[in-house]
Amino acid sequence: MSKLKVYLAGAIRSDHPEDFEWRQKAIEILSPVAIILNPLAGKWTTDDDFKWRMSGLPTYSKTIVRSDMFFVQSCDAMIANVKSLDDNYPSIGTMFEIGYGRALGKLIYGIVGGDQKHCTGGKYQVHPFIDDSCAAIFDNVDNCLQFARLQLEVHSGQNPHYGRHKDAIYL
Repeated sequence: MSKLKVYLAGAIRSDHPEDFEWRQKAIEILSPVAIILNPLAGKWTTDDDFKWRMSGLPTYSKTIVRSDMFFVQSCDAMIANVKSLDDNYPSIGTMFEIGYGRALGKLIYGIVGGDQKHCTGGKYQVHPFIDDSCAAIFDNVDNCLQFARLQLEVHSGQNPHYGRHKDAIYL
């Protein structure tokens, strides 16, 4: 059985370790069942000038955007973490990736924070564009990754069996 490719979309802010930590957790949990396309792979910033490097060379925004769009085109599924919106960080790149992924018919699982719910008719909901673009939405990284791992096994044919899975989330 071949593994599906999963792209890890989300904010990348040098001063927010959570933007790196959730991706590391995703790599550890999903690697046994998927090929991970991480937009941080081969990239880093230096302490002296805080400029991004790709594979050792200084880079430009166009290079980063084209690389990330290649990942969106190449993936089978995406995990889109938009919790940075809770910090009032617009995460424009992530929103673009979600829209582009939806237009390409990618399977998208979303991770949202509590502040991203808005009141509609007395009921709190996730923003309609995020809600409509994602096959499933979670309020934390752990539940999303656990669900994604099980579903990736199903979608790749690694687990074609009917019935409850011992590791399933029952909320």
